[in-house]
Amino acid sequence: SIKQKKKGGFLNRFNGSFAGSIASTVATARFNRQIEQKAVSTLHLQIAGFDRIVTRGFSPRDFVEQHGTLLDDIISIAGRQKGSICDFDSSGFVLGFNTTIPSKDHPTKACQTAILIRRKLELLNKSWLESAKDEIHLHMGITTGECFVGNIGSSQSKKPAVFGEPYEVASSFSTLCADLGVDVVIDEETDKRIPHTNKEMYQTRPLDLIRIPKISTTTTYMAIQLLDHLKFEGDEWMYEMQNLARMKKYEPCVEAFQAFQRGDIEESLKIIAKYQESHPEEDEQLVRMKRLFSQCKDKQVTFKIILNEAKTRPTNFGISYESIFDFGAAAKSGESFIANSGVNVPWDKDDVDSDEFIDPF
Repeated sequence: SIKQKKKGGFLNRFNGSFAGSIASTVATARFNRQIEQKAVSTLHLQIAGFDRIVTRGFSPRDFVEQHGTLLDDIISIAGRQKGSICDFDSSGFVLGFNTTIPSKDHPTKACQTAILIRRKLELLNKSWLESAKDEIHLHMGITTGECFVGNIGSSQSKKPAVFGEPYEVASSFSTLCADLGVDVVIDEETDKRIPHTNKEMYQTRPLDLIRIPKISTTTTYMAIQLLDHLKFEGDEWMYEMQNLARMKKYEPCVEAFQAFQRGDIEESLKIIAKYQESHPEEDEQLVRMKRLFSQCKDKQVTFKIILNEAKTRPTNFGISYESIFDFGAAAKSGESFIANSGVNVPWDKDDVDSDEFIDPF
């Protein structure tokens, strides 16, 4: 029995030492993954209509060739802006800024990357059309905020990754792009941190305020369209008046949305009408904004009422996002008008989780 006790004591000590060794190895492996929380900018890119492309549009050979060319150009552009690829598959890519390469102006780098990708894609599509190949279009979402950055996986198989709330919002923004018919949407934090001066300006305007069910049932996120990047240097100061006019082109759109947020719908509609007089060309987003504001006016629904409704209305977790304008009429008449189509859809709180619930998107 004494030998058994000694043997048992040895085994216990061995097992304890072995377990401690494993714990130490696991801790080291976790440390090597270098997961850290930091402020980053993420750029989600989705290929528009990917399912249609691979089933009806492209030949497999053409798609593989064009997809590879596009990815090479995207990685090259991102690299020049201190960005790195965090994830990709056949239908999209994720780029990170201030992830592996330090960058203080990462929001600007992310937006500049999106602008350069847009311009490069225009050239690629032109050459593809000349070769009797189909075009590829991208939808891009950009956000800035605190994320977890590092490697995920195991010691045998791992990859760099970014994850957190801003990452998920950027993904929803890329989906929103497809629904609104625009190519780049950024968040409010990114818009605050990019240049808006007389010498350099990223032209932006608000499009919508959305709720993302899988992130929060009460938080709303401002969706802002990234239009263009203007920068003037050297003797271009001689054309200051023309430059300022170009830079301020979309300011009335911003002012109209701000007036709506203040509850002054009449003023917002006047600003839009005045803008349309001086810019007769068709602007789908401005037409959409005017229609939504007019619906709110007709139903006597203010921005404050819409926000309150968005915070209290049951959530449909089966959709990527919800526009706050979907909640507008519900506060008054128990029905919701759809932000993208303008179709009135009956809304019943008892049926919100049923199979018959109408997905507006």
